[in-house]
Amino acid sequence: MTDSEGNVVTPEQVAATPGDYTVTATITDSDGKSATATALITTKDTTSPSVAIENVSTAATEVAVTISDDAEKVDVTFPVSTNTGTTSTTTGTTTGTTTVTLTKNADGSYTGTDGNTYTPVDNGDGTVTLTVTVPADADLQATGDGYTTSPITATATDAAGNSITSSDVITNTPPVIETTVPVTTITKGATIDVTSLFDGGSDKEDDASTTDAKTSTVTYTAVDASGNAVTASSVEELNSYISATPGTYVVIATITDSDGLTDTATATVVTNATTVTTFVDEDGNTVSPEEEGNKPKKDIDGYTYITTNVDEKGNVEHVYAKTTTSYVDNNGNPISPDEDGTQTNKDIPGYTYVTTKTEGGKTIHVYTPVEVTKTTFVDEDGNPVAPSEDGNQPSKDIPGYKYVTTTGDKDGNVTHVYTKVEPATQTSPAAETATAKTASAQSDKALPKTGSDSGIIATAIGSVLSALGLFGIGKGRKKDDD
Repeated sequence: MTDSEGNVVTPEQVAATPGDYTVTATITDSDGKSATATALITTKDTTSPSVAIENVSTAATEVAVTISDDAEKVDVTFPVSTNTGTTSTTTGTTTGTTTVTLTKNADGSYTGTDGNTYTPVDNGDGTVTLTVTVPADADLQATGDGYTTSPITATATDAAGNSITSSDVITNTPPVIETTVPVTTITKGATIDVTSLFDGGSDKEDDASTTDAKTSTVTYTAVDASGNAVTASSVEELNSYISATPGTYVVIATITDSDGLTDTATATVVTNATTVTTFVDEDGNTVSPEEEGNKPKKDIDGYTYITTNVDEKGNVEHVYAKTTTSYVDNNGNPISPDEDGTQTNKDIPGYTYVTTKTEGGKTIHVYTPVEVTKTTFVDEDGNPVAPSEDGNQPSKDIPGYKYVTTTGDKDGNVTHVYTKVEPATQTSPAAETATAKTASAQSDKALPKTGSDSGIIATAIGSVLSALGLFGIGKGRKKDDD
């Protein structure tokens, strides 16, 4: 077999590829005689592409159409109709349709007759999805429920002209209402507006009827903590009841559109009985008279405001701490009695002021001990030679001792060092006379006897010795007199 271009093909290729094929048959007998005949075979693609369209709501602005990737053209048809009824049970009248045709381009995109270019999303299974814009003149009304409005349809056609059509179901979109304030607490008699607890509701759809007012209404009801319904003929009456009657209420807001579709939302309102405001210290003792209602904190003599608490009934409690002033050391130990009120720091003997801090209603002045140095007086062996004295004192005269040097340690203490002084030795008069005689004898021996010279010298020596002897005697007498 050969194709239209003369290429030899197999039967499998003929079956898989539509086209015209020539089949040549040759018969040969045992004598070698043969005969040939040909036949023309045309194969056609009769498999339709696939197409599916999602269900959409009356509020849809786009519709997703999924087709097989061999589809060359897609026609998406939307209803254009007018309903004369105003309820979901009234039969409408179909007036026509509007179609958007999408044609496949060489690059795989599709060009629509609405002027848009659509890029398909590959689903990985041989199909692609196109998101088609709903035309402005399309009227998406609920299908069924008494309406004859046509659904949205999509027809996919391949290159061989095979086509298939799919349709959706148009559903009516219900209105929406949402809670904006889930829980509200008020005091008896306070103003409350239950409508402010919700967004007011909205009808986010094209209604099933094109002739109705396309509006929605919201109604408000309430039940108490026991589940009993609050009787009220209007919103104003409901507000008044909740404000005047302490309790917990669940308010129900119900929105209903012109097609009868509804949505609900709830909010809680807690109405407390008349509240009081108390002023207490940290132990719960009253520091100022109780006041009716919710009052702000205030200045109270002798106290400092700390915090405010509100209980489950709305009562307010302002907490205060007694205002005092303390004086402590670095370790928090008291060094002077506490004083009422806020006092400035003061001089405290033996301490130096460091800083001030506050804790609640207490002012705390912090001090550090004053370091006192000593001055000591010692000998060279470290033994005290005089009592120590406070502070850094200069060296001084100490009987029997002579000052040597001064040293100091890392804490600023001073040490003056002394050495002991030995007393002078005194010579008696007799000893002095004996010493003089000995000296004279030794002199006589040493000097040669040369006549007059020696006599003169001897006379001089004698005079000296006599003088020394007299001095010694005089000194001895003076001492005896003393």
